[in-house]
Amino acid sequence: MTDQIKIKAQQARELLGSSSFRDVIKAVRERQTEVFLNTHSGEAGLREEAHTIIRAIDAIENELTSIISAEKVFDRKMKTKKTGV
Repeated sequence: MTDQIKIKAQQARELLGSSSFRDVIKAVRERQTEVFLNTHSGEAGLREEAHTIIRAIDAIENELTSIISAEKVFDRKMKTKKTGV
């Protein structure tokens, strides 16, 4: 389990640190924000889809951040167990 937490956290850090990944996320978010801001009143479906895509991107980023945080919590627990504090 220790190795799996560490591996997942490292992969999450690499993905979030990847300029290619960040560029794609930024481009999609900007494109969907433009759709959201520039639709007419009768295009509610397009706005809803853009909103859904932006929320999905946020969820992906939050999940990756959560994986990294889980490693930090795990490391603190292990340190506490070793030091007895």
